[in-house]
Amino acid sequence: MLGEFEPEDFVVRTEKFGVPQARHRIIILGIRSDIKRTPGSLIASAGPSIDEVIRDLPRLRSGLSKEEDSSKAWSEAVRGIVDEKWFLNGSLQDDMRQALTVAIHRISEDLQRGGEYCSSNRRPGCLPEWYFDPKLGGVLNPATRGHISQDLYRYLFASVYAEAHGHGPLLQDFPKPLCQNIRMFARH
Repeated sequence: MLGEFEPEDFVVRTEKFGVPQARHRIIILGIRSDIKRTPGSLIASAGPSIDEVIRDLPRLRSGLSKEEDSSKAWSEAVRGIVDEKWFLNGSLQDDMRQALTVAIHRISEDLQRGGEYCSSNRRPGCLPEWYFDPKLGGVLNPATRGHISQDLYRYLFASVYAEAHGHGPLLQDFPKPLCQNIRMFARH
């Protein structure tokens, strides 16, 4: 049916075209029959790293879903990881317990959630025309998503694990209680 093409030949790997994230997409393009000129191919280009793009942006926190959402409630929810049975009962290697404890102490209680606009007196150095409005003196559309506490624990664990090991964790690296709701999404 597809002739000499395989289905994966239609996947656009955006990181190869200047997008600072690995977003793989299929783009369907239709051309009217009366238009004789067809578009050219995408041209690969290196883009900035995600660190270059976000390093100058205001520090934000995610939201809390299914409970009160405030900076204080969010930081208390994240710090609640130390009261979890799996954190205390030896299910976690000592180096990870220590690294998580250090990370928790670095968490600020005064982080903003973001939204349609976020005040900032720093003009981003990378791609400011994408998201910075000098007339307003801030960043546009830095909205964050809400998460349940268990998700915050998973994200914190994954972040600390990656920092400690130089790569992200595999499913088997997570403490078992953190895997309860993610098994159905895991790739095999």
